[in-house]
Amino acid sequence: MSIYTTNEAIEPISNILHEAGASGVVIEDKADLEAEWDSMYGEVYELDPADYPEEGVRLKAYLPVNSFLGETVSEIKQAINNLLVHDIDIGLNKITLSEVNEEDWATAWKKYYKPVKISDKVTITLRGKITNRLPPMKLLSN
Repeated sequence: MSIYTTNEAIEPISNILHEAGASGVVIEDKADLEAEWDSMYGEVYELDPADYPEEGVRLKAYLPVNSFLGETVSEIKQAINNLLVHDIDIGLNKITLSEVNEEDWATAWKKYYKPVKISDKVTITLRGKITNRLPPMKLLSN
């Protein structure tokens, strides 16, 4: 499920999605493309504009496919529309649905993860993702 909205509505809509059973929410905010980051640690620097909406914010959530999905989506739409009562700008409020393999959703973050060099001797990378581009190092594993 993708919801196009505003910065103001990120938190309340994220909460609505969590309460509806979403296992996580991805926030794609166009403003992130123009932001200046203070530190490379903990932030992603190679942002792809194709991953962001043309304007505003897109929230993505995975809801399991079950017999209650239609009812759940209707409840989410109603809860988002109820935010207007509290003077929360929900913006475009465009909702799209697409079917995603559960395993794909659970591992999608890995394609964005880049190795992080902490020092001359320590680089953090995904297990099994050591490449020839990194200098020789000692592998620490748990």
